[in-house]
Amino acid sequence: MGGTTGDGTADDTPTAYRRLADAVDDGLFVVDASGRLSAVNDAFAELTERSRPSLVGAEVESVVEPSGGERLRQRCRSLQPAETAELHVTFSAGDAGEGIPCSVELSADGDAVVAVCKPSTFDEGGHLERREAMLRETHEVIADGERDFDEQVDALLEIGQRVTGTAYATLARIRGDDYVFESVISPADDIEPGDVVPMSTRVCERTAAREESLVFEDISAEAPDLADRGDRERLDVNCYLGAPIFVDDEVRGLFCFYGPEAGVDGFSEWDVTFIDLVSRWIGTELERQRRTERLAAVNELDGVVREVSDAVIDQSTREEIEATACRCLAESDSYGFALLGEVDAESRSLKLRSAAGVAVPPEEWSLSAPTDASDKSGPTEAAIRHHELRTLRDVRGDPSVESWLPMADSDVRSVASVPVVYEGSLYGTLVVATERREAFESEERAVLEHLGELVGHAIAAAERKRALMSDDVTELEFRASDYAPSADDGTVRFERSVPLGDDEFLVYGTVDEEAVDTLETFAASRGSWTEIEVFGDDGDERSFEIELSEPPLLSSMASIGASVQQVVLEDGDLRATVRAPCGTDVRRVIETVQETFPEAEPLARRQVTRSSASATDSAVADELTDRQRAALEAAYYAGFFEWPREHSGESVADSLGVSPPTFHQHIRAAENKVVGAFLEDGE
Repeated sequence: MGGTTGDGTADDTPTAYRRLADAVDDGLFVVDASGRLSAVNDAFAELTERSRPSLVGAEVESVVEPSGGERLRQRCRSLQPAETAELHVTFSAGDAGEGIPCSVELSADGDAVVAVCKPSTFDEGGHLERREAMLRETHEVIADGERDFDEQVDALLEIGQRVTGTAYATLARIRGDDYVFESVISPADDIEPGDVVPMSTRVCERTAAREESLVFEDISAEAPDLADRGDRERLDVNCYLGAPIFVDDEVRGLFCFYGPEAGVDGFSEWDVTFIDLVSRWIGTELERQRRTERLAAVNELDGVVREVSDAVIDQSTREEIEATACRCLAESDSYGFALLGEVDAESRSLKLRSAAGVAVPPEEWSLSAPTDASDKSGPTEAAIRHHELRTLRDVRGDPSVESWLPMADSDVRSVASVPVVYEGSLYGTLVVATERREAFESEERAVLEHLGELVGHAIAAAERKRALMSDDVTELEFRASDYAPSADDGTVRFERSVPLGDDEFLVYGTVDEEAVDTLETFAASRGSWTEIEVFGDDGDERSFEIELSEPPLLSSMASIGASVQQVVLEDGDLRATVRAPCGTDVRRVIETVQETFPEAEPLARRQVTRSSASATDSAVADELTDRQRAALEAAYYAGFFEWPREHSGESVADSLGVSPPTFHQHIRAAENKVVGAFLEDGE
């Protein structure tokens, strides 16, 4: 009872049935259990502009445009005997023809599915009129300059919900492994903006992973592995249409519609295309906003850096510098508030030092400081631990910041924590907040990092000046027993450190002739002491120069406003005397000493009055630039000014990592300022 087609090709369709099928004006095809076309009629072959032999045996999705092929195959596979279904797909027409939108009626017949196709004119039932109306309304929303972006998204969600006929419509952002709802239409308010759920519990995870629109008209049948995801049963969700939102070529969010079932006609190809186009507009608009906001923020930050730089020159105290940085940031259009705090060593909390743009009194504000190695506590704690800028690009629902965000005068969306560091010493963290989504990237991060370094440098200079100008100081003595190989006689004195930049330093001192071996042995045991040179011959005492790859104690103390009076290595013991201005956090001084010499123990603490001559010395030193001061100190302690010279200018320049002409330029400028200050003071 089989037969042959008009061109002699055999198929398994009974002759009478085939003749009946060919007499039908509508396209007809049969899909077998393997998902292939087992029979087609002449009308379907004409519809797709292909021959019947080329169609018989083809996979069903091969005759449908890609966006609907998998959906048609899944529906055929899930259809139970005696069940019927209807969906809209676009059939491919030949190799170069335009696609033909069709309404397809499916009927299960044993292991096979019979499909009847009718080309859609889009005017039946008012489809064309409704879709044109939706497009006009969408255009009006997108072109409406009076609406802000959030209002536009809300309106587009409402239009998309009407297009798809779903109960739920959401726009959400991907934050790590979480899914944060931004805009929501929910029939029972069971989903709200700001809700956070794990991505792994949502069908949307597959949309993000595939980076393309995903359609299910019957999740239970078409994707049973997703049937138990999240709140699908509680929310009565069995259909889904979702599109990814691309920002800078990355999936940053999802535009989704779901509910018990789609509209009367299911999800048509037009519906899928419409949602995909709207999601692309949202992504493009987010990209445009980010570029505009980023440029404005960087321009404003440049202004803040200039103003803070001026404050370093015009203002002398740490408090004034910190207040200027916070005020300039908070007064800019790009940021909502700024605050600067430092870690209190005893309470392990972040003590507020300055703030601008906050809505609560400083005494009511506090934030836990890091107590372990976990980064889950938030960006501020991580910035303090690692001395690196850390950001939170979406604060909504994040427990690490939600307790202190209510103090802001504005709606905060992103936060950056900028460590205030100079030469390895942490002075605190500068917290900056903004209403902008996903801020603090690329150029903006670089400028903020520079600002943190600038404030750190300014604070270090202010603390150093305060230490030099004060007559009353706190003096601390430390000792580390059996710290180095013991020599019978001789002493090593560490006298001066010169920063070279990039965490490299030169340390100068003197050593008794009989202790040279002790110094060299001790230096070899220190991983950060990369090179040592002993030179000079002044009786029983010689000079030395050491290159270090981490801050020495002399530099560490200067960075917190303290000064080292002496560091001596004798009989295997290390002894150090440190002075700090009255009121300085002594615990911080002790911790800084022990970072360099872990075995050092504080022996004594006393108040002393030092000579007022230091104030005059400070006035001269303030006239020198950092490079001039480094050149002058290195030259002096290297014996450049001795006669005969213990080191030539070329040798000192090599130690400093600069060219000889550059060294001589700096040293002459420094000499001129020092001699000028001496002569003017004499006059």
